[in-house]
Amino acid sequence: MEQLIVTPLKSYEFILGKTIPYIILSLGQMVAVIVLAIYWFEIPLNGSILLLFFATCLFFAQHARDRTFYFDNIRNQTTGHDDFLLFLFCRFLCSVVLYFPFPICLKLYNGLLTLIR
Repeated sequence: MEQLIVTPLKSYEFILGKTIPYIILSLGQMVAVIVLAIYWFEIPLNGSILLLFFATCLFFAQHARDRTFYFDNIRNQTTGHDDFLLFLFCRFLCSVVLYFPFPICLKLYNGLLTLIR
């Protein structure tokens, strides 16, 4: 926080300067994983690479926003870390609750469609 006070940059420039290198490294890591999956493990990539890139960028932006939101108003590092871990656990729990029954619901939906026809 002291860096933000003494820097001649505006706050958004400072935050972008701290965030952009991580996004670039993460995108490079994503490309490396995709290349390994295709060429080493011979997993076919079906679908749009552009859509995958766009969805990954959205994920990185959301994660950066969440980190900024939760680490913005903390009193100390331990409290912020604990709060963020609790947030990630809640997000994971919501993902499991929302996405796990999706194939079951899809099967029920398809069954209902065949009954209606």
